[in-house]
Amino acid sequence: MQELPKAYNSDKEKEISKLWYESGLTNPDKMEEYLEEIEEEVKEPFTITLPPPNANGNLHLGHVCGYSFHDVMGRYMRMTGHPTLLLPGKDHAGIQTETVFAKHLREQGKSKQELGREKFYEETYKFCMSNIENAREQEKRIGLSADYSRELFTLDPRLTEIVYETFYQMFEEDLVYRDKRIINQCPSCMTALADIDVEHEERRGIFAYIVYPFVEEEDRKLAKELLGVEGITVATTRPETMLGDTAVVVNPKDKRYKTFVGKKVLLPIAEREIPVVADDETDMEMGTGAVKVTPAHSPVDFEIGKRHDLEIVNVINEEGKMEGDIPERFKGMETVECSKALCKELDEQGFLIKIENIKHEVTVCERCRTAIEPIISNQWYLDVSSLAKKALKNIKKGKLRVFPEGQQKALSHFFEEIQPWCISRQLWWGQRIPIWYSGGKKLYDWLHENQGKSVEEYKEETGNEPKGTGELYVGAEKPESKNGEVWEEETDVFDTWFSSGQWPFSTLGGPEGEDFKKFYPTSMMIHARDILFWWSARMVMMGLYRTEELPFSDIFLTGMILAPDGSKMSKSKGNSVEPKEIFEKYGADSLYGRNRKD
Repeated sequence: MQELPKAYNSDKEKEISKLWYESGLTNPDKMEEYLEEIEEEVKEPFTITLPPPNANGNLHLGHVCGYSFHDVMGRYMRMTGHPTLLLPGKDHAGIQTETVFAKHLREQGKSKQELGREKFYEETYKFCMSNIENAREQEKRIGLSADYSRELFTLDPRLTEIVYETFYQMFEEDLVYRDKRIINQCPSCMTALADIDVEHEERRGIFAYIVYPFVEEEDRKLAKELLGVEGITVATTRPETMLGDTAVVVNPKDKRYKTFVGKKVLLPIAEREIPVVADDETDMEMGTGAVKVTPAHSPVDFEIGKRHDLEIVNVINEEGKMEGDIPERFKGMETVECSKALCKELDEQGFLIKIENIKHEVTVCERCRTAIEPIISNQWYLDVSSLAKKALKNIKKGKLRVFPEGQQKALSHFFEEIQPWCISRQLWWGQRIPIWYSGGKKLYDWLHENQGKSVEEYKEETGNEPKGTGELYVGAEKPESKNGEVWEEETDVFDTWFSSGQWPFSTLGGPEGEDFKKFYPTSMMIHARDILFWWSARMVMMGLYRTEELPFSDIFLTGMILAPDGSKMSKSKGNSVEPKEIFEKYGADSLYGRNRKD
């Protein structure tokens, strides 16, 4: 009889895992054959398309925790006679991977600009393939009983083809459109960001009180009598955006300003006349109760601008620098630099009442911590209102459930309040949006913004020679030039969630795939609570759209393993703990088993 070792030997885990993978039972087709061979009842298939970890590094403890739940369900269903498919994969993770690899290049004294777009993509792909191999070995090390013969990468050409098919269909049905709206812009990453890609953190700032004098002398006199100054005093944390102001808004119930609604004030420094408007959404208790309105650089102001048909004046560009119809001396300045310069001039001209030092929440890029600039930008959008209604209908009928139950109400609220989805990103890494512009993107956007005007008028007003008609072509391959027009390729890529939102059916070969016919709809989805709205919600909408069926009926939300400071664990932040450190010291089963008990 072999004597048991006094110390646990984790090498045994590798031997046991190897036996499982060699048995072939993680493949549902082979398991079905096995059940038939031993004359056991073959029950209906059980399927989970596993949440794909980002292909920009090794796994961290959060992944191991999540996999433990998937694996318990999968092993139980196998034991009870269900051919079980735990379908693994890896996510290209757009901005996260681009950020990680760009940092990797900087450490080598290189930059993505030096490599160029094509070479950068090639090198990033190699980087991801290497990480995918490492992550796969780590998954096998913990004994994850997934079918690796079906493993997929979100940039796999087979998946891209299905993603493109969805886009083509949506475009034909007018669900996809290009529009100029306000977005989250990261001046460092140089791309639009989804709300999930930004965070809020407390930073030091200022509250500047600035007088906007009335244009008419009688209004100035009345303001002096009623308000103590010859205009309306606004309070702002961002003085630099005043150069793009197009109104001052007050609450119609605010007796202080009721007399002045409809009057005009002179915007200091810019010396532009702007109106005083009334809006019920204005908080009378905040600051002075009078708010400067910059539709181009505030989501709240953008909505006010739409309600009151205000002009949109863009004064900050994608790099976070001042531009546009502003005094020449401010052009090219960083926003903070411009704020300081403006306050100095306002003080000298007698328009600055005071400055308060404050601490306030600032929206920052999750990856690089740069302060986000809300800017007006032309982007591709998806109208998801009809998709959200279908999802809500299924929730109300009890066909889609979320556990814990409290999160089901949160998901319903998300669908009820859903906004158009910005699906374009100004990145080099990802699936290119399959659009081509006749004569270039600038021509198309100009014609779109100036409805009713012609290509000839574009030439007259911009001084640019048009080299096409301004039409669009939708397709992966460049269209043939028939009349000498130049077709410009769309360089933006899809938001990562647009492709990963199709994960449950794209990984099964799409609606015509053999695996789709056998394993779709999948049985359930399990993931951490932080991506309910960004992933599950989108999988539900996209699944209903392409397949007319829910991709799963149950969503189980797990807790999250956090970093020591309480923040989300993330490879790109460098605050994650690799499972390998635990494996080598305590063995994989101690970690995996603990998560199963939880």
